Amino acid sequence: MIFNITHHTLYEYRKSVFLEPHILRFRPTCDVTQRLISFSLKIAPLPAGQADYVDLDGNCVTQVWFEKLTPTFRIEASSQVETLRKNPFDFLIDKSQIASLGYHSELFPFFDKTRKSSGISQSVENLSQKIAKGSNGDVLTFLSSLNHYIATEIKYVSRTTGVPYGSDLTLAEGKGACRDVAVLFIDCCRALGIPARFVSGYSENSRDGERHDLHAWAEVCLPSGGWRGYDPSSGLVVADRHVIVARSYLPLGTAPVTGTIRSNDSVSHLSTEISVTSV
Repeated sequence: MIFNITHHTLYEYRKSVFLEPHILRFRPTCDVTQRLISFSLKIAPLPAGQADYVDLDGNCVTQVWFEKLTPTFRIEASSQVETLRKNPFDFLIDKSQIASLGYHSELFPFFDKTRKSSGISQSVENLSQKIAKGSNGDVLTFLSSLNHYIATEIKYVSRTTGVPYGSDLTLAEGKGACRDVAVLFIDCCRALGIPARFVSGYSENSRDGERHDLHAWAEVCLPSGGWRGYDPSSGLVVADRHVIVARSYLPLGTAPVTGTIRSNDSVSHLSTEISVTSV
């Protein structure tokens, strides 16, 4: 499928501020899952300097820096992307035990961050173990059951700003935004030693009628399948109706805008507008 995407971001400040260097993550990835046809980035005020590079997670990011005070910070990203993966199960998995996923132990250092399970609450571990026992050690069954459980048992709520809630809080309250349930899914995977990471991007399907928000889901690394996406807010396995912008073992590494401002008395207001249409 081919998608046209526009993403408008506007920060308004009560008083003019100085923008420290910022990192922008708006460029969709270009790999075997999707092809970036075109991309443009408009920034106001005009940066004094700009640099594109690939970060430690393999994301294409843009660094910008400024010289003058400004009352607003405006970003307009426009993309056209062709998604390529129609069948999310187009691979043959090595059906080994769920804890190791068939990877040799020598490869574990490559997954240390995405397998790290420290800080996961007992309630989340219990959920992971419960679903694993009902999956008879089959990795795909576990992932499908976990995805379905979160989509049906955790109520979706819209929350356009703020960091993801902890997985224990989302589980206890029984509700969460897409980024909250993505973290819950990831922690359940990591509780079993399954490599998982956080993904941000866009989805064809809007949960709020015609309005689109930046979307979040999870990816799991499977032997002979590589990184595969699961969307626990909808219960879907990711194929060609999702557009990936950034991936990281921590949600912060996928934030569309990262940076600080310099001001003695700063109050900001953030507004966004996203359009996702298929050709």
